[in-house]
Amino acid sequence: MSPNGNIALVGNLRDYVDINGDGDFIDGGAENISPSGPGVFVAVHNSSGTWQWAKRLDGTYSDTVATNSANNVIVGITGGFGALDLNGDGDSTNGGAESGTGDGNYDEVVIVFDSAGTWQWAKSLMGAYANVKAVATDSLNNIAIAGIVNGTADMNGDGDKTDGGAESATGYGNNDGFVSVYDSAGNKR
Repeated sequence: MSPNGNIALVGNLRDYVDINGDGDFIDGGAENISPSGPGVFVAVHNSSGTWQWAKRLDGTYSDTVATNSANNVIVGITGGFGALDLNGDGDSTNGGAESGTGDGNYDEVVIVFDSAGTWQWAKSLMGAYANVKAVATDSLNNIAIAGIVNGTADMNGDGDKTDGGAESATGYGNNDGFVSVYDSAGNKR
């Protein structure tokens, strides 16, 4: 629940879905995006249960959601990555994390939307197998992402695994834990 009382929900989907809860799936927007396979949704309702906005995103699993003091919605997803729709506009042609090549069967992505549902930024943390398990925020709106990864990974979301520190460490095996922290603008802390 965000400070303004909004409730953010995430889930997995495979077909057309009634995302706004009105009993049908023909309202346009996120509901009418043609499913190309497994997907993820994020939906926000106010404290009275009235639908505010929703996005349909590409990905395999929606693992976690958090909000911050600015009422932004932060979504952690896991999926088989290449070019994916990470801002909910129905295409994967916007560059940045959307045009990432991915690194294996599953990579993790953190996506931030403002309180009105406008996409702010996304980071792809590539690994041979990576899975977001938790997303949390602090009083400064920093975002912490925790999960598991096999082998080396892009821990800062800059598109490579060669920045030193945890990225260049050797000896990682299966299901190693990680924590990555970003400021509210998506810069690695």
